[in-house]
This record gives sequence, structure tokens and C-alpha cells, in this order.
Amino acid sequence: MLFNFSNISIRQKITFGQVLLILFLSVFLYYYYPLKQREEAIKGIESKIESIIDLMAVGVGIGMGEKDMGAVSEALNWARKDSSVIYIVVVNKDGSVAAAYNPEKKDLNISALLKNEADQNRVRSLHAKKEIMYKNTYLGHILLGYSLESMDMGIAKLKRTTLYICLFIFLSGFILSVVISTRITNHIRKLNNAVARITTGNELIKVKVTSRDEIGKLAEAFNEMVYKLNRSREELIRSKQYTENIIMSMLDALFVIGPDNTITSVNPASCSELGYAADEMLGQPLEFIFASKEEASEIIDMLQQTGEIKSRETLFATKSQKNIIVLFSASVITDKNGNRQGIVCVAQDITEIKEAEQKLKDYSQKLERTNQELDQFAYVVSHDLKAPLRAIFKLSEWIQEDMGNDLPSDIQKNMALLRGRVFRLESMINGILEYAKIGKVQIEAEEVDVNAMICEILDVLSPGENFKINFVSELPVLKTQRIRLRQVFTNLLANAIKYNDKPVGIIEIGAKDTGNYYEFTVSDNGPGIESQFHDKIFALFQTLEARDKVESTGIGLSIIKKIIDEQRGNITIESEKGKGAKFIFTWPKESSVKALYEV
Repeated sequence: MLFNFSNISIRQKITFGQVLLILFLSVFLYYYYPLKQREEAIKGIESKIESIIDLMAVGVGIGMGEKDMGAVSEALNWARKDSSVIYIVVVNKDGSVAAAYNPEKKDLNISALLKNEADQNRVRSLHAKKEIMYKNTYLGHILLGYSLESMDMGIAKLKRTTLYICLFIFLSGFILSVVISTRITNHIRKLNNAVARITTGNELIKVKVTSRDEIGKLAEAFNEMVYKLNRSREELIRSKQYTENIIMSMLDALFVIGPDNTITSVNPASCSELGYAADEMLGQPLEFIFASKEEASEIIDMLQQTGEIKSRETLFATKSQKNIIVLFSASVITDKNGNRQGIVCVAQDITEIKEAEQKLKDYSQKLERTNQELDQFAYVVSHDLKAPLRAIFKLSEWIQEDMGNDLPSDIQKNMALLRGRVFRLESMINGILEYAKIGKVQIEAEEVDVNAMICEILDVLSPGENFKINFVSELPVLKTQRIRLRQVFTNLLANAIKYNDKPVGIIEIGAKDTGNYYEFTVSDNGPGIESQFHDKIFALFQTLEARDKVESTGIGLSIIKKIIDEQRGNITIESEKGKGAKFIFTWPKESSVKALYEV
């Protein structure tokens, strides 16, 4: 199996690379340095040989030129002092040997040495020759052989020393590379261990940083990432718990449907609505919760086509075989590529709401019938009561006309009182009918100039010359039900005129914009109303003075209050006895109130 360099650790890669480099350098040093030293040594020896042979050529040339062989022998004997000299041969110009020094008795091929054909590879020895000249006369050659054995012994010793040095360098470098690679990869191994612990689901941990190099900065960045990741995970856990709490607390049933259209998750409301335990619903098809399997298939097809369903009324089947009405909504869950991941379904049990709606519908129909009966009854009563009242009124007039002056004054007074009571009863009947109509008749809104409308009311009421009418502020123009607002102002102004006990009556009318409403005020300088009667005056048939003194039905303010209540407004009074009264009521800027019933 081939060695896979990518499968080893960074520390092993660094160590391997450093060891390989040190090994290469050691081998290179072991072979290159001795070889280089040998070459330098040979150069030195060659220079030495050249010096020796030059000196010897001079000495031998003098001896041979002077025919003094003793001088030649003396020159040869001088060369014997160097133990590395293998041979010295003096050759005459005719090729004969004149003198020789050959301690090892080597078989010398003189002709080959003269022709430079001797072994010149400089492995074991060096060979040199030099012409012998005397007074510019060629006398022959001197041949010299020099052994390299002593030098090779020194080189061999040097190689051994170099080998020891290389071994020391290799071992030291190996140890140093292991230490350096360990120190370099220490943070990386810590990062790797931290990442491994994180990937196994353990708690997020930080790496202790002890260096300021690139790896240390990487460790700091990792710690910052771990901090942010831990904070994000905590936020995610809180968000998940918050979402789960919301789901668990939902009053509506929630179902999560997987890609295979089976239920994968439910909330407690689902179990409560359907009567099943969660385990009984998990893994069941979506059709399981529907009363109609055909409708369930239709819903699934609709979700596949449109991706959502909103507020569809359907029936769910409970464990007790009872169907409940639900408002069903669903939405398809997709990933970022648009692939379907599941469906989220929400169902609200509206069985009680539907039953209440039916009851309300039945009650409304019953109320409408009752209202129609009451309207018919009121019409009949008013018609049947008004007819005899008019008869009584006319009979009293006829009796008084027939009796003429023969009718005693006290009887005439009683007859007038009788007609007043009849008139009051008829006004009360009309007031009751008017009160009953409020809120039952639909009146369209129209644009109303309040200032012009009040002028029309005052023109009809004719307050008299002893009354001053002041507009304390500008009155608005608004869109509302004219007849209702006219009824309110008519009743308030009529009361202010009718009950005023001052020689000069003062009525002030004002308005103020309060946002969605106008606040109107109608105040007078009349007798005023004590605070304990402020609520009583708005009740039906309530008057503060005897009807014999001031003719009144006690319905006017009740009608005002009912109209203002119908408009979602409010009416109050500010008054003290003897200091006049101030009625304050609010009225919407745009009236959109519809009658509950139409007649």
C-alpha cells in the first residue's frame, strides 16, 4: 500500500519535512566536504610536487652538465626525505636511465611516463616530469611519482569525523524538529480537540492561547467564534424554548406534517380537542384527523397546488367519534431551494362559536319578531289611546260651549284642567313612541351646518325679545344624521327657554374639536339644578317641578340621552341651584351608526 502523505498529521508532516531536509544536508555534507577537501589537498600536493621537481631539475641539471653524478645523487637523496615520494628517475635525452630512486622496486615504464601515458587518475598517486636543462641545453627528463596514501588516510579520518558530526546534526535536528513541530502544532491540536468536542455535542470550550504568532491569533479568533457561537446557541435555545412554550400554550390545535403526509408533531391543544394522546396521533396520515377522507385529499391537493389554506371550515373526527367544527389553516414548509419539507396546520375549535352563532341568529329572529309585535302593539295602543283622548278633549269643549255662561267658574277651571291632562297624556304617548323609535329607524348621514341648524330651531321656538342667544365659538359643519342632532339641540334649547326664571334669559352655545368628536355646550342662566338631581333628569317621566306648575312629560332629556348614546357620545351637566345649567355632550364628526332594526 502506497504511503499517503495527506493522511498524516501536521506535526508529522513538519517533522518529516525537517528530518528529510536535515538528512539531505547531512548526506550532502558527508560526501561533499571530504571530496572537496581531497580536491584541495591534491591541489596542494601538485603545487608541492611542482616545487620539488623544479628544484630537483635545477640540481640534477647542474650535476649532469658538470658531469658530477655525485651532485645528481645528492639531489635524489634530498627527495628521499619525503616518505610520500614513490620514485625519482633521471632519464638521459637518449631515453636511458642516468639515476633512479625507487624504494618500492616498482616496475616503471619509462617510455610511458615520458609520453604521459602513466595512470593519471590521481586515485592513489600523482606523476610528474620535468625537462633537465643546463645552459639552455636539453639534457633529459626527471620523472617523479608521489603517493596519495597519506593524504587518503587523512581524508578517511576526516570522513569519519564528518560522519560523526552529521550523525550528531541529524539526531539534534530530529529532536529539535520534533520539539519545534510540537510547539508549532500545539494550538492546532488544541483547536482540533476543541472542534472534535464541539462536533460531538459537548459544551463549547475555549483554547488557551500562549503565543502571539499566526496560530495564536487563529486560536484567539477561534475563542471569539466559540463565544459568539455559544451566545448564538443560548439565544437559539431561548428562542426555541420560547417558541415551544408558545406552541405548548396555544389554545388552538397545531399539527406538523412530514414530507410523507404523516403527523410528526402535535401540541397539547390537539390532544385536548381530539381526545387522543400524542403517541396515538404521531405517525398517522393527515386524513386521520378529518371526518371526511375525501375532504382531506382535497385539502392535500390544494396545499400542493397553492402552498397554503386560510380559515377553512371543516370537520375533525374525535376519538369519541364526535365531529367538531374547526377553522383550519395550513402552510407548506420549504427549504431554500423550494423543496417541500412538511406542512404546519392550525385548527381552532369553533363548535361552540357556531352553536352560539346559531343561537344568536335564532335569538335575533325571535327579537325581530318581538320587536315587530311591540311596534304593532305601540301603534295600536297609540291609536286606540289617542282616539278616546281626543274624544274626551272635544266632549269637554262641547260641554263648556253648550253650558255657556251657566257653567260655574270652578267647573270651567276643572274642564280646562281636564283638557290639560288630556293634552299631557297625548304628548307623553307621542314622546314614548319617539323614544321607542330611536335606534330602529335607519337615517342616512348628510352634511350639516350646525350654526344654520340652530338658527332654524330658534326661529321655530321663538324665545322672545327677553332672551339673548350667544355663540361663544364657531360651530362646525359635519356629516351626520341631521334629524337626531336637531332633536338634541331642540330639546336642550326648548328646556332652556321654558324653565328660565330671569327677566333677561341668556343662552350660550359653543363647540370644541376633541379629535374624533365635537364637544358641544348649551348653557343658560336659569334656575339651575341641584347636584343630587343630575342623574335623575335623564330618566323617563322625571320632572323637577310639579306638572301643574310647568307642563312637562319628563321624556325630553331621556330622548336626548338615548340619541347621544346611540351615537357613541356622552352627555353631562354642570349646574348649581340658582346659577343656571350647562349641558355638555359629545358628537362624532362622521356618524356611521346604523339602526338595529328598521320599521
